[in-house]
Amino acid sequence: MTSRPWKTNAYSRIKTLVDQKHFSGADIDLLLDFARQLTIDPYDVIADRDRAGEFYCILGSSATYRGAALAVGYRIDDAYRTVEVISYSLVPSRP
Repeated sequence: MTSRPWKTNAYSRIKTLVDQKHFSGADIDLLLDFARQLTIDPYDVIADRDRAGEFYCILGSSATYRGAALAVGYRIDDAYRTVEVISYSLVPSRP
């Protein structure tokens, strides 16, 4: 097993999202923690996988937007050790 970090576009996607949605510090921390995990081992993230092979998960409740949760969809390319974040989004929180 190699100790090389995984490459990801997660940080640039976070910047775009934060600029658009004006998230609070707690939401930014949640997003950055997720991105750091992707660079260490994306398979350690608790996520579901769809039929197309893309991963998606709920990161947690948003501190900025009441009743919403932060979600993410991404692809993992083992051959190139890259993780492409397709999108971050706000979804309704589950009760």
